[in-house]
Amino acid sequence: MRPRDLLLPVDPAAPTPLFLQIVEGIKAAIREGRLRGGEALPGTRALSERLGVHRNTVLAAYQELRAEGWVCTRPGGGTYVEAVLPESPAVVPPAGASDRLGFALPTPPRSEAAPAQAATWWCETGHADPRLLPMAALARAYRRALAAKDTTPLLVPDPLGHPRLREALGRTLALTRGLRAGADTLVVGGGVQPLLNLLAQAVVGAGGRVAVEALGHPAHWDLLRAAGLQLAPLPVDEGGVRVEALEALLSEGPLRAVLLTPHRQYPTGVPLISARRRRILELAQAHRFAILEVELDAGFQYEGVAPLPLAAEDEGGQVIYLGAFAKLLFPNLPLAYLHAPPPLVAHLAAWHRTLEAPGDPVLQRALAELLEDGELQRHTHRLQAACLVRRDALGAALRAELGDVLHVRPPAGGMAYWLGVRPDIPVGAWAEAARRLGVAFHPGRRFAFDGSDLPNLRLGFAAHREEELADIARRLRQALEPG
Repeated sequence: MRPRDLLLPVDPAAPTPLFLQIVEGIKAAIREGRLRGGEALPGTRALSERLGVHRNTVLAAYQELRAEGWVCTRPGGGTYVEAVLPESPAVVPPAGASDRLGFALPTPPRSEAAPAQAATWWCETGHADPRLLPMAALARAYRRALAAKDTTPLLVPDPLGHPRLREALGRTLALTRGLRAGADTLVVGGGVQPLLNLLAQAVVGAGGRVAVEALGHPAHWDLLRAAGLQLAPLPVDEGGVRVEALEALLSEGPLRAVLLTPHRQYPTGVPLISARRRRILELAQAHRFAILEVELDAGFQYEGVAPLPLAAEDEGGQVIYLGAFAKLLFPNLPLAYLHAPPPLVAHLAAWHRTLEAPGDPVLQRALAELLEDGELQRHTHRLQAACLVRRDALGAALRAELGDVLHVRPPAGGMAYWLGVRPDIPVGAWAEAARRLGVAFHPGRRFAFDGSDLPNLRLGFAAHREEELADIARRLRQALEPG
């Protein structure tokens, strides 16, 4: 590769001849690592035009560099940096660079330590098995979206997301989640966290007080704190978030919002019981706070009837429902959506344009086609059937290998187990030992608002086949064995 865009500072008014300025500039580029041994220099004509000097000036510079042993000419033409240089200094930073930072930084968010090694089996959370994804259908839809004659969404993206996707998604949510959804109630964004940031800015506002579940998603808490919000934790039990704790918070002062995962509490997987659902909606209307309802799994239900979102029961315009495609497709898919009353969606349009680009309109159009054709719905049904088999396979393997250590209760839905651990087992140390054996899982403390140790762990099963899940259980048992 020939670096035609090599930047060299030359100043015709300087006392140093131009060809020597070029010589020193190329030497500096080599010392700084911008040009490496064996790399081609620009042609003399191209470099002279770029620098605005006569070609003979560049020829003279290259001759000087060859004489000093910095470059060489190869048969067939071209000038290259010598592999062995006349001096071998350590690569130095360019002029003006510093290894010190010239301003203060805020404290980074709380997070787990970086893993010492990569794992063989990633069970840290529930996500779909990439081997089950409809890649061929997605690729066809993406190609058709690229070839579409209407290029308006590419040139001027809708700040609320591609209209065709919002229309198709609205029909799907109306059928599958009981929402009164349509293009005018939906905003499409680049993920749940960017949409949460949008709501933090446009709905809550800096300094606003927000209640969150005391067991939850640390990345969401970090994001809300970074937006300047004050967070207050609400305890969680077998019926979901404790409503009396929410009432106590309201007695202390107003809340701007409550962040909940009522469909399947994250990470425990328990649904919010109906009496608490009704009471929270009543409190939201009486105290005029927003409910940010986040659905963090694919909505799979293996036993019983899946509860509807709070947004489906909302009569006061209090609930904002957030969902994502990532659990159905692949974890890093930059696409999520929120459903809210139309007046709020109209309000969010300007904020969304300011805080986040609307996302990839080609991908959005492709997903709209998959929804319109029913391909995504068929994939969802196939994936749920596979996940049920895998849930049961992991449960059987855990009972066989770790029945004396774990309380194994199959989740009624979702893509991960929330497991009780025998009190004498140090879950954090177990997680470290398991990672050394190739299995990554999150100990319960990761999900605790106060960071306290919990006798629990979360183990995802959806991404692994039955024989792999059996191996995971064996490795977990091995990680507990002394030595």
